[in-house]
Amino acid sequence: MTDPARQQVQGMRLDQYAGVCAAIGTGFPLPAALENDGLDTRVWMRAAPAWAAKLAAQSPGDLLRRAYAQKLNEADAWLGRQIKPMDEDMESWLGFLGAWSVDPAPLSFLSRLRLIASDVTRLQRGWSQRLATDQALRKKTLTLAARRPTRLPSVRIVPARLRPFPWSSPRTRQLANGPSRATAAIAELSAGPVAVALATPSFLLARPSVLPMPAARRADPTTLAFTLPGRATLPFAPAPAPVPELTMEQHASLCAEIALAPGRLTDILQRYRIAPQARERLDRHYADLFASCPEARIAWEHAYRTYEEWLSSNPRRCG
Repeated sequence: MTDPARQQVQGMRLDQYAGVCAAIGTGFPLPAALENDGLDTRVWMRAAPAWAAKLAAQSPGDLLRRAYAQKLNEADAWLGRQIKPMDEDMESWLGFLGAWSVDPAPLSFLSRLRLIASDVTRLQRGWSQRLATDQALRKKTLTLAARRPTRLPSVRIVPARLRPFPWSSPRTRQLANGPSRATAAIAELSAGPVAVALATPSFLLARPSVLPMPAARRADPTTLAFTLPGRATLPFAPAPAPVPELTMEQHASLCAEIALAPGRLTDILQRYRIAPQARERLDRHYADLFASCPEARIAWEHAYRTYEEWLSSNPRRCG
């Protein structure tokens, strides 16, 4: 049987897609993440949306989704960014969630801790997987969550190290020792927080409105709401998903332009032929999609950052 992680879409294997997702999710710039695995930007721009759509069409338990999740976890571990003590102590993790959920400035809150939004997603994914298999941990979590902890732990970050993955080609691994953009990215990431995370549109930065809590009628550990962001935490009521008037890449481009030129909002919407109400529907549609399919959110954020970098270097094209 063919390894699903070796399956290709638009010239990119699933393990390569997962590796780039992990690298950018850790905070490395897209060019460095692609160079790390010997991938071309044009291939990525074709393959990333295709992979996101393919994975979004799969059920969570399907072979392809499970293969992607496994490779994403392997890539995270390989890159090695650690958030101590929240990645190993449940009480610290819940305390962080409690403090974050009530802070009036969520972006500043993460920035003060030198965290990026994907750190929270990665921690959530790791704890969810452990809760799914560890009965004792689920019981402990229920007890801790009932106290509604809000004590913020002292955070220590172990920086990631960008290096070719075990599945990267021999040539890519051989070239890894030479000077490259990836080397510069390592120094940049080790030196401080990643500034690009601050540009993420607000509709993707929803926080938990309450701490994960057990169900009211029975202490069922599977009811712990560890999905960030989830439908119930978004700053608007969920609505039936409309047929999108813009593709995911077009929506990412729209958001990037608005973020860089907010004073030209009306002009930008007119150029995209989108009314303000339609933009709100699009935000709801994609936020709803990302809540149920993290892979789609990752692809959207990659597209957003790519367009943001391109627009920043071509300011006359913005607005």
